[in-house]
Amino acid sequence: QTQYIRNSLNVSSVTRISAGQYRITYTTAFPDVNYAFVGTSNDNGSGNGCLTIVLGIDPAWSQIYTINPQNLTQNDASFVSAAVFK
Repeated sequence: QTQYIRNSLNVSSVTRISAGQYRITYTTAFPDVNYAFVGTSNDNGSGNGCLTIVLGIDPAWSQIYTINPQNLTQNDASFVSAAVFK
């Protein structure tokens, strides 16, 4: 799977850790972990859709899972979108 950033806005990289697991690294780290991270994902082509779960946040990164809701397994989504609010 190839990841690419459509619009960076403080995102330096997106790394696929495993199927459906991604780490988003920020260009400039936040001063603390008191921020809100919202992620969405779309169907991966299976027709089942995908759920997005925030796994962890850090001042320098956020980590998410995209999951097939039919069998609760990690699946790559076609598109993943994220927003961070401080």
